Amino acid sequence: MTPYQPDVNAVGGSLFATAMVSLVPLLVVFVFLGLLKTKAHVAGLAGLGAAILVAILAFGMPVDLSLLAASQGALYGLFPIMWIVVTAIWLYQLTVVSGRFEDLRIAFNRVSSDPRI
Repeated sequence: MTPYQPDVNAVGGSLFATAMVSLVPLLVVFVFLGLLKTKAHVAGLAGLGAAILVAILAFGMPVDLSLLAASQGALYGLFPIMWIVVTAIWLYQLTVVSGRFEDLRIAFNRVSSDPRI
């Protein structure tokens, strides 16, 4: 089995047209977030669907490889995010159980009195 090699002139033999078609998933995410006011995970899934369709229809990528690439990308992106979330929850629990959460709050308040910071 030969690996998939994308063509940079896949759309109409034009690099520019190919680049414009490649923007479709990003535009889908922006439309879902900005105009349709959907939640981020819905916009992300819509962008993923658009990316899969562009890969299959515009670039001629095999369906099984496009789904494999999408699942691998999702797992690759999910791991660092979950690592940060789990670590943040663990650190929060550590400060609460040890009774040092108020000390941490005081330290943050020294940076700025704005609660958003």
